[in-house]
Amino acid sequence: MKTFLGIPIHRTLSDAEFVEKLRKNLRVSKRVAWIHLAVVIAFSVLIPKFFQIFSSITKDMPDDARKFAYTGLQLGLVFGLLISGYIVKAAEAIVRGFNLFGFNRESELLVKYHDVLKLVATQQSCEQSLGGDSETRAEDDTASGAPQG
Repeated sequence: MKTFLGIPIHRTLSDAEFVEKLRKNLRVSKRVAWIHLAVVIAFSVLIPKFFQIFSSITKDMPDDARKFAYTGLQLGLVFGLLISGYIVKAAEAIVRGFNLFGFNRESELLVKYHDVLKLVATQQSCEQSLGGDSETRAEDDTASGAPQG
């Protein structure tokens, strides 16, 4: 297998192999969705518990120290959310950048097979408007009992 700076470079997959890989990834992502749901539920339980523990710790502090503790908690939450937001947006920008540089094969396949399906639909509608070929029309006429001319 070829490598670039220690990163394995995979060969280009055929369309069928790529679609099978996407199908497998979809199955895996459905399982991972349950893990994400469990993490959200865990955080929705743990975050209030954290604040409960924090308030019980600061309950015994003098008023000045409690004020500083709450100020430190608020500053930590604000800056933590800002930094994590920037990290998430940076990761999203990297992924979108790869997609723009040609790693968006899903979109290419979608366009390719949409055009093929559109062509097939157009051909079928043309055949229906013409009534099919002569043998099909003759079979339809005899089946319906219409006189043949």
